[in-house]
Amino acid sequence: MSGRAVALCLRAAAPPTERGAGAADPAAAALRAAVAAVTDLADTLEAAVDSATTLALAPAVAAALPEDVVIALRGQEARGTLEVCMTPATDAWLPGLGPGGLRAQVGIGAAAHRRRLARQPLGLWPRDLAVPPHLCDDVWPLGVRWVLAAPAALALGRPALPGATVAFHPRGVALLAACPFGADDADAAPGGPAPLIVLCADIGDAAAARQRAGALDAEPITPSRYLARAPRHPMCEPAALAGVDAAARGPFAGPGLPMLRALRQLEAAL
Repeated sequence: MSGRAVALCLRAAAPPTERGAGAADPAAAALRAAVAAVTDLADTLEAAVDSATTLALAPAVAAALPEDVVIALRGQEARGTLEVCMTPATDAWLPGLGPGGLRAQVGIGAAAHRRRLARQPLGLWPRDLAVPPHLCDDVWPLGVRWVLAAPAALALGRPALPGATVAFHPRGVALLAACPFGADDADAAPGGPAPLIVLCADIGDAAAARQRAGALDAEPITPSRYLARAPRHPMCEPAALAGVDAAARGPFAGPGLPMLRALRQLEAAL
């Protein structure tokens, strides 16, 4: 593989809604917005035969998608213009969970993805791109082969890999350092024999993110296809990023009742 490649990754997530919540409920409104954005993306990708996009679908969003949209996503994935990856079961901040909560989040998320998309998810987008200890150990048996990570996870890892965008966890899971599509350094060319730029964005910013990715002098590619073509990368034990702002962790970060209630509601709905 020669030249630069760009992997555009979009995330469609919404918190699980409480049973009986009305249309004005913020969680319900967020879910409707995410479903509408995924529907628009599916329509856009039907005409984008020479593009490559990665879509991280939260279980709550995937469950709410109309069947025709799910069928369209499956077809685009079969054609190679789309890769659909998973998120944890809820919008939990994974470093805030204990081992049991972490396994539940990724296990339920993977099972929900397989059930709704009829596909094995090969990738994971964790909230805030935070990679806690043992995450790769937990997702490898689930069939996950790559995880999006904050660049600092590699820059502060063991060994430190400043400037690297791809590394392998000792378990075998690939770590892809991702930058927000609007960041000043989002189009920096990493070193190595197969440079990769990973741009991430919320599904609501899909149009602007696609424009930014298209403006780069780089081949559009999905993470799994990139790894198949460029399988050699350094080894790294990523930093846990435990210092992320606590205010950004959301209501399902802790191991207490809110998260457990959300997991049970999600299991019942799927």
